[in-house]
Amino acid sequence: MKCRYSWLSCALLTPALALGAEPDSTPPAAEAPTPAESSPDQEAAPAPDAANNSEGTADAAPNAANNSEGTADAAPNAVDTEAPVSTSAERPSEPAPPAPETAAVIETTSEPEETAPGPQDRSGDLSAPDTLGDHVRVAVLAQVSFPAGNIAIDVPTTYGVSTNFQGGLDVAYGVSRLLTVGVAGDFQVGGSTTACPSCKSDGIGGSILVRHHLTQGLRFDPWLAFGVGLRSISVRTPAETSSYLNLEWLRLQVGGDFFATPNLGFGPLFDFALSSSVQADGPEEPGSVGVRVGFGLRAVFDVPGRGR
Repeated sequence: MKCRYSWLSCALLTPALALGAEPDSTPPAAEAPTPAESSPDQEAAPAPDAANNSEGTADAAPNAANNSEGTADAAPNAVDTEAPVSTSAERPSEPAPPAPETAAVIETTSEPEETAPGPQDRSGDLSAPDTLGDHVRVAVLAQVSFPAGNIAIDVPTTYGVSTNFQGGLDVAYGVSRLLTVGVAGDFQVGGSTTACPSCKSDGIGGSILVRHHLTQGLRFDPWLAFGVGLRSISVRTPAETSSYLNLEWLRLQVGGDFFATPNLGFGPLFDFALSSSVQADGPEEPGSVGVRVGFGLRAVFDVPGRGR
């Protein structure tokens, strides 16, 4: 083997070569040429290592393909081995129903109960049932009347008319849920008086009355009536009979009917009238003012009946 070093180095290395030890055959690294010194032949020559690497890459491609096939084959197993997904995680949990006591409290607090209005709140209440409109009421009354004032000028009523009994009939029609309009007629019968023990009196009267009812929907039906009318009174003695015609220019009645059934009611009655004589017999002159006060009871029949 030819020694490529100096003679001194070769002399020193020769014994080693003889013993079988191989010297380092790696040539010294050549200095990298500068860009100005590099030749075109060296730049164009392909690098053998790069070619080898490309061949290795091509050889490795089938392996990579095989690996990808293995991965694809393993994918179903991976899917099969996955833990099942809980449906409770996908669906929000529903709130538990409240306890019966809680539900009752919620219903009670959310919808307060409506209290029915008391009897004191039913006066003129349009929400109450109409028990008067388009109804016909027929009433029969009986009362005791007390006369006062004068039956003619300078002639006291009590001279020939005593405390008397009155009976009457009243027919009214309901024009609204609070008002009735009707007519009333009555007769009266009286006995003797202190001033005229032999005198007896009788009479008839008629009135037009407007009656206002104060409540609705109750069994007890209080009312107030007012109107005008005429009254004829006759005073008889053994010798003669005197007649008087009075105009009742103010007549007031206050009463109330308690309906035991939808058609039949009973109640008290107070009657008050102011009158003036418009006609008198004989030498007596009309024009005086008389007073009549009565207390009694009445029974009323309602058609077609309350609540219908």
